[in-house]
Amino acid sequence: MGGLEAIRWSSALSLAGLVLVGVLFFFTGQLTPAFSPSFGPTMMVSLDTGLLYSLLLVGAIGLILQIVVFYLYHQGFSELRRVQPDFSFPSIFALVAAGALVLVLLGLILLVKVLAQVANCTPSGFPIPQSCFSAAGVELTASLVLLGLGALLLLIGTVGVLIGVWRLGERYQRSGFKVAAILFIFPFVNIVGSILILVETTNLLGQGRPGPSSGGLPPSPSGPPPLS
Repeated sequence: MGGLEAIRWSSALSLAGLVLVGVLFFFTGQLTPAFSPSFGPTMMVSLDTGLLYSLLLVGAIGLILQIVVFYLYHQGFSELRRVQPDFSFPSIFALVAAGALVLVLLGLILLVKVLAQVANCTPSGFPIPQSCFSAAGVELTASLVLLGLGALLLLIGTVGVLIGVWRLGERYQRSGFKVAAILFIFPFVNIVGSILILVETTNLLGQGRPGPSSGGLPPSPSGPPPLS
């Protein structure tokens, strides 16, 4: 798979993942809240484990899809750095972002285990006292450490990926890549960024069938067009 083709697949998969997770969250959100806190002398928490597990399952699906997306970015940038070293940095940090999401996923799995223990602390249907959370303190702390470390590495890795997308715009003089890199910074509009990357990569691939020597991309523009 060429560099540009891998990036096109990553944007397409990102779009599919956003739509899928959005639909799942919409239908799951029609149910009652998973947590019903009650504040007083002793904090009590009612826990709907069925809904909670559904939400975590949706989140896990989204994370797995995004891991594949970052890996495809890594594969695409790795092909491109064969012809332009500027893509070495984005290639490495795309892999960092994928690894960060693995840490986040492990943290969520551990958190599910903690919540299952908390749910079994008292009979079903009764409010859960705060002492039940204290009993699982070590595992809860470990899950939070994994989630925090994963979030930090994800931020660093994502910045590297956005730099790679921006450099695509500079090399091939495509403003869509640069706009996409900016839009990815903002929530809810990043879906537009994925669409722009999909459109730009499709247009570049439509210019011809680049070979391996070009890193899977057509030649970049080399100066102004000849005068007519």
